[in-house]
Amino acid sequence: MISITDRKYKTKKRELEKFLKEKGQYEKVDSSLIDQLIYQLFLFDLSVVEMEKGLIVKGLNGSEYLNPAFKANSVIAKNIGVISTKMNITPQERKKLEKDKPVERVNDGYDEEP
Repeated sequence: MISITDRKYKTKKRELEKFLKEKGQYEKVDSSLIDQLIYQLFLFDLSVVEMEKGLIVKGLNGSEYLNPAFKANSVIAKNIGVISTKMNITPQERKKLEKDKPVERVNDGYDEEP
């Protein structure tokens, strides 16, 4: 299970602070924005895990419905972009900061294997 207290998020926060300081863009007041960004990254990771359950999921009563993690993922990605823009972090710079392994392809039974 993913937890906001995982070392990964603490490390990301330190890396982001260091990055902004090196750019000369870090101000003490940015700490709340940094915390918001780290929390959004955490939520994004959670949504990816939930998306692995598939596009259609079953409710407790057995009815099928669209997995809400897909919509949440989209909203969270937008939030990350908005916060990053407020901090003057370009998409190219966000890629440099991202050091996680790429999302692994999940065989959901719908795609043909090469």
